[in-house]
Amino acid sequence: ARMGVFAQADGSAYIEQGNTKALAVVYGPHEATGFVDGTALADLSHVEEAAGGPQLALALLPSSGQIALLEMDARLHEDHLEQVLEAAAHAARD
Repeated sequence: ARMGVFAQADGSAYIEQGNTKALAVVYGPHEATGFVDGTALADLSHVEEAAGGPQLALALLPSSGQIALLEMDARLHEDHLEQVLEAAAHAARD
């Protein structure tokens, strides 16, 4: 097994066993951010998640701050997108 195969990832490993080869790469953490009652919230509680507003998952590369993952599960008006992205990015850096 070799660890740290990819320098830009938060974690990576390469393992061989017989004819089987596995490569695992981890980027994270990613933060779930939601938009509840007109406010962007990071690190949602169960009650806030159950409210049914749009949720956004964001993962940033630690060294560059570039977006590695951006996923949203519902529609969000573009007027609110910047506010939600900023809350998610702030939570991912902390």
